[in-house]
Amino acid sequence: MKENKLYMWLAYSGALPFVFCAALMALGHRHVALAGELPTIINTYSLIIIVFMSGIYWGLYFNGQIYQKIYLLIISNIITILSWLAFLFISMPIVLLFYSVMFLILLIIDYKLLEENVITQNYFKTRMTVTAIVIASLLTGFSAI
Repeated sequence: MKENKLYMWLAYSGALPFVFCAALMALGHRHVALAGELPTIINTYSLIIIVFMSGIYWGLYFNGQIYQKIYLLIISNIITILSWLAFLFISMPIVLLFYSVMFLILLIIDYKLLEENVITQNYFKTRMTVTAIVIASLLTGFSAI
């Protein structure tokens, strides 16, 4: 059966706001008309994507793919709550470093799922590349603020 690669397009498309914000911040911009302040945009978007990525484990669990791994539900909640608390209490640009760590942790979890044949090699390669783009963007934003 041929693997649906829509996830690749969606993953790379999801990385574009990170790249866009980081590039503008690196060029010295701080505001985007009709959208707001770039640090606020990248901060909120990071939180949204981390929560979304954490939620994927719930789908795998309830789909029966990782049913014996209930700890992933707990880990995904911990990542979500810690990221929300970081959003509330860690100031810019330090919060971008925290988000970088969260994205790295999510990638490590996915590597474990790859080892257990829960996710495909192609999916993991995409996740690895997109995570590198996202972390590079967050670090660029960190250095530009």
